This record gives sequence, structure tokens and C-alpha cells, in this order.
Amino acid sequence: MTCLFVGPNNSFSLQNLTELKIKQCEKLKIVFSTSVIRCLPQLYYMTIEECNELKHIIEDDLENTTKICFPKLQSLAVVKCNKLKYVFPISICKELPELKCLVIREADELEEISASEGDDHKMEIPNLKFVVFENLPRLSHAQGIQFQAVKYRFIQNCQKLSLASASTPDFYNEIHRLGLGY
Repeated sequence: MTCLFVGPNNSFSLQNLTELKIKQCEKLKIVFSTSVIRCLPQLYYMTIEECNELKHIIEDDLENTTKICFPKLQSLAVVKCNKLKYVFPISICKELPELKCLVIREADELEEISASEGDDHKMEIPNLKFVVFENLPRLSHAQGIQFQAVKYRFIQNCQKLSLASASTPDFYNEIHRLGLGY
């Protein structure tokens, strides 16, 4: 299977989906088409792990743009997705208003959090509190993330990112208190 949740938005109903975990889908290349992301208004948690061929979480479609693609998404974890170059296309997803926790680990090809065509396009993530970027050798741009406003952060082995290594003192205590198991 190379595509998941791709097709016309009326082909299946995901409106009540609150949590999505995708793990070890070796051939998966695309998770969502742009027509499907509009059908996920209740998605709170998304985890994508060990999908080595994954190229896009959201298919980049310049004709179908939206300001908010996941209005209630609070936590996103992307782990061991080595062909992923960016997490979200800015042409599709300009704002993640409720995202509080962003974990991206071990993605060898990841260059940006949001792919954009210039500095005038910026992703807004106003409520981000936890950031984990680990073992991302090509990550050079974390557009939309105001690191000073992020209360808990852990950044390690991200050589091209200006914050090459950083963590807040109480990061581990808070992660364990919330049961996030990092």
C-alpha cells in the first residue's frame, strides 16, 4: 500500500476520528489527500512511525488550499520516516491552532517543518508547548516555531538548525508527569 486516506472525501467517513497511529507501513508514500484532511475535524493525536518510504503526510496540492487543516490536533509525533522532507506543505496547512506537542525524531531527509515558497508564507502554531527534534541531520528551517515561546524543548543532533542542541531544565519532569514516555 503506497497511499492511505487518498481519494474523494465522500468515499469514507472519518469525521469522528480522534486518534490515528500509523506504524511500520514500509511502502506508504502519502497519508492524506487534501480532500480528506477537511474530513478530520476531531483529530487530536497523530503518530506516524517507521514508514521508511513516506514522502508526504499531506499531499501537496496547490489548487486545494486551506488555512486550518487539523483544527483540533494537539499532538503530532513523526518517528523514523526517513524519506520525509517536510512535515506540512504551507500551501495547504497554514495554521495548527491547538498543536501543543510536536515530536520529530530520526528522519534523515527532513529539511523543514513546513515547506514554503518564500518568507511571506508562515505557518502559525500559537499554542506549542513541547518540541522534540532529535537526530534530524538536514533540518535547517523550523518556520512557524517560536522557540522562545516553547516552554519545554529538547533538540539534539540537528546540526543544521541554529539551536543545534538545547533542552529546558524541567523538560523530562514534565514529559513524565504527562505520561508522554519520552
